[in-house]
Formats: sequence, structure tokens, C-alpha cells
Amino acid sequence: MKPILCALALLPLAFGCQSNDGTEPTASSNPSNTTQPQGLNTSTPQGPGSTSSPTATATTTTTPSPSVNTTVSDDNLKRTYQLKDLKKIALKVGKVTIQAWIMDDANKREEGMMYLGDREVKPNEGMLFVFSQPHALAFWMKNTLIPLDIMFVGEDKKIINIEPAKALDETGVHAARPAMYVIEMKLGSAKRLGIKPGDHVAVPADVKSLDDGQ
Repeated sequence: MKPILCALALLPLAFGCQSNDGTEPTASSNPSNTTQPQGLNTSTPQGPGSTSSPTATATTTTTPSPSVNTTVSDDNLKRTYQLKDLKKIALKVGKVTIQAWIMDDANKREEGMMYLGDREVKPNEGMLFVFSQPHALAFWMKNTLIPLDIMFVGEDKKIINIEPAKALDETGVHAARPAMYVIEMKLGSAKRLGIKPGDHVAVPADVKSLDDGQ
């Protein structure tokens, strides 16, 4: 979900053989039991009274294969900001507490929930967009694959209005009046959790926008 400030338009191997050592075969009362030299890398068990000629043995040398990294990354390669790298807080919204990633600068706010899949966001997780002052906000769903509840929150930290947003819909979803915070959760979360307009959002005092005037 990408925020749009209505006034500011933020759409933004080798082997070798051992040589024969010249050992003569041992005489036997039965010449027919003499074992003939054998081929490479083979051996035949010898019975009583039998003789053998030395067996040539092939020695194989192997070269270690280069190490291959088989680690599978959990990163979403389309995203600039990975969820594991974002600050996350417990955020009380009305009577419930959710886990919220903090989107506190223009670049984070612009990416928002873009490219995230359904499995990457749990039912009790969402994003808190933080602005430095109230704005007439509109959010669109470009590159956003999960349908969302968009909760606009005023400077007084009370929810102004909650709007549904369809995946990939590029029409704007608007705040009913200037908003300073926005919460995004999976579609239907507000109803499931009993969150409604007028509910207080306990944004910690140290959670602030990192860019002035936005």
C-alpha cells in the first residue's frame, strides 16, 4: 500500500597404476591352479595350494568439489525493506493488541505492504504508518497483493474511519479528515478484532516520523 498525500502526491579427478614388482609365481603341484594376473581394481580370493601373480591396483585421486551454499533465503527479493529488519512493536488498538511494523519515513511508507504474500503477514500483524503532522491522506494498492483494512487515525490517536482496499486496486482510499497515522491489516481484521472508528490507538511517544514535515 502506497500513501498519497493529496497535496504532495507521494506516488511514488586422474588415476595411476602401481608397477609390477617382479615377484615370480610360487611353484605349485598343480600348474593349472596358477592364477593369472588380474585386471585393474579387481581381486580373487586364493584357495589352499594356489599361487597368484601380483595384482595391479588402480589408485584414484579425487579433487574436492567447491563448496556450494544451499541456504535458502527468507527475504522477499522484490522488497527494499524486509519485515525482519523493520522495527516492530506491540500496539494497543481499542481493546486488542496487535504487532505492528513501524513505517516511519517516506521510503518505508511508500513501500508499505507492497509485494508481501499472505503467508508473510499473520492475522494479528499489521503496519503503522507514522507522519509528522496530519494530512489529507489517500492510500492506493499498487503492487499490494493482500486485500487490506485501512484505518486512518487522527492526531488525537483516535480512529477516524476504516476502509476496505482491494489487492492491486490503484484507486485511492481516503481519510475522512486529516490523519497523522494509518494502520494496515489484512482485510476483515477490524471486524474480527472489534476495532471501530473512535477507538484509541496507543502510539508510543517515541514512535515518530523520521522526516520533518511529512
